[in-house]
Amino acid sequence: MHGTDEEAREQVAALSEVAHVVVEPGDGPLGEAFDITGYPVFGLITVDGTLSATAFDPGRLPAPSKATV
Repeated sequence: MHGTDEEAREQVAALSEVAHVVVEPGDGPLGEAFDITGYPVFGLITVDGTLSATAFDPGRLPAPSKATV
């Protein structure tokens, strides 16, 4: 997220209702692990923890489906 700390807190609060939000610096360990090249980035993670898709626009991700357990 870009912007002031207050703007970031507001964005995290809004997104946290529908997603797991991670906030870290641009060179943080999660970004490096997934080789993220831009922000914000959105990902779709399967029930087994596999990152199945990423996009800079969440509307470009495939529609998630409910996990069967």
